[in-house]
Order: sequence, then C-alpha cells, then structure tokens
Amino acid sequence: MGRTTIVWAALGIGSACLPSWACESSRSPVEPSTVCAYAVAPASQGFTEAGGSGGVAVATTAGCSWTAASSVDWIAVTAGGTGAGSGTVAYAVLANEAPDARMGALTIQGQRHTVTQSGRPPIVCSFELDPRSVTVDKDAADGAFSVIATAGCAWTATSDASWLVVTGGASASGPGRVSYAIARNTSVEPRDGTITVGDRIFAVHQAGDPGVLAVLSGVWNGRLIDYPGGRTFQMTLEMNGDRVFGRITGEGTGGFGNVMGIYPGTGPVHLVADYGDGKQYFDGDFDGRDRVAGTSTYNQRPPAYRFEMSR
Repeated sequence: MGRTTIVWAALGIGSACLPSWACESSRSPVEPSTVCAYAVAPASQGFTEAGGSGGVAVATTAGCSWTAASSVDWIAVTAGGTGAGSGTVAYAVLANEAPDARMGALTIQGQRHTVTQSGRPPIVCSFELDPRSVTVDKDAADGAFSVIATAGCAWTATSDASWLVVTGGASASGPGRVSYAIARNTSVEPRDGTITVGDRIFAVHQAGDPGVLAVLSGVWNGRLIDYPGGRTFQMTLEMNGDRVFGRITGEGTGGFGNVMGIYPGTGPVHLVADYGDGKQYFDGDFDGRDRVAGTSTYNQRPPAYRFEMSR
C-alpha cells in the first residue's frame, strides 16, 4: 500500500473517488420545483342592464391552485371559486337599475377578467286616456276612464273643480283607471272641469239647469198696483242654482237696492230688496211663465201693497 492510500484511509474517506469525475455516475438525481403561471380567457365580457351569467377559463399547470374573487357586490362567483390546474369560473351579474354604466372584475391569481355593464335607459313616459271627455246633464253622475301609461311611469289624477271629485285611482304607476263623481249643477249656467293625468286632460262638460233659467233670470218691469199715486220699479235678476241675486231701481228705491232671494223652481217667489235704510219684501206666485204677482211690504209691516212684474 502506498503512502497516499494510507493518508486517505486515516481520514476515513477511503471510498473517495479520484479524480472527481469518477463519482458522477453514483450521485442521486434532484427533482426541479414547479413554476406556476396563470392565464384567463376571455379578458373581458360585457352585459346589458338586465345582467346575466358569464364564465372565464383558467389555464395553468397541473397542480397549481387558484382562487377567484369579485371586486364588486353585483358580480357573484357561482361555481369554480377555487381550483387546481386548469378550470372554469362561472359568475352572475345582477341587473343594473341605475342609468349609469358600471365596471367590475374577477381576479384569479393576479389575472384580471373585466366585466362591463350598461345602465338602464331612462324611461320615456307617455300617457293616454280612454275616453278623453264626457258630457253630462245637470244631475249628479259617476264615471271612470282608463289611463294607458308606460310601465314604471307614475301619475296622479288631479281635478280642477270642487264639483268634480276623484273617487278612485288618484295615483298609480303604469296602466290604471280613474273614477270620479260629478255633483248636481244647481246653476243656470253650464260648466266645465278637467282631471289631469300626466300630460293628458280628461274634460267634463255639465249642462246647467234650464228649469231654473226659465224662471227668474232676466229683467223684470213691475209696479205697486194700489200704492197711493202708484210706483214703478225694475228688477234685474240672475240665478245660481236656487239662489237669486240682482238689483232694483225705480220710484221710492233711493236710487237702487240689492235683491236677494231663494227660488227652488216651484212654489211661491220670495224676494227681498235691501235699500240700506230699510227692506222691501216681495211675496208672490207665477202667473204664467213671464209674470209674477203678489204683495209687497216694507220691513214686513203693514200696509201690504199688491204688485205685479213681467218680462
């Protein structure tokens, strides 16, 4: 045994290989570590305001794990929230009730899948009424009309007259129906009222009471028949329902007086002329259509004088 061999043996490395290349064939192999890379497709997806479902494919090496996360609350992962190796993520997009578009994203191990969604177009409201008008006589009446409106369009039915009352369907959204009540017209004049819904108008025309009109409205020429020396007068009268208004001029009136009374259309006529310093009462009955005859007193005290007036 040579000297060199003895030294190696003493160091406990008698099995060492010299030169070093002589040992290459006896070393154990070392497995290299896996490097994970990720890709998503498609990179983005767009949706209408109604929302919907979408999906994104994840490509990576087998054994590489990943997690999908949404950046906004209106995008929800519905399947494939986690995985290992290649896979697919499913998600749902909620409806966008706002008019503005919006953007969100799914992030998968640093890779971004962008989601865009349009806003809801503003509603263009239109209104139509069926029917659009009604004509009634003087008596009280009830009725209704339909409102044809765009879905989601709110409206209110508003009357412009105290005698025309909305009794049902005063407000709603979209199609609907409005009910109304018309009071009896106690005036001699016809009248008109409206109910407004959106930008549409329901027109109501109601006739006056011709029976009242034919009775006292007009210019009446009269006289106190048995007043000493005789006296003449003239009354100009108007009626609103059963109420009488007007003026009296002539002898003994002090220039003029204001006339008031109530006449329901039948029975006696009762009128009072107020001169400021006293009142004259006329109580009579119709004699035909255009003549009234009766008695008149001052301050309801005797004497009573017969009167007649005609038009």
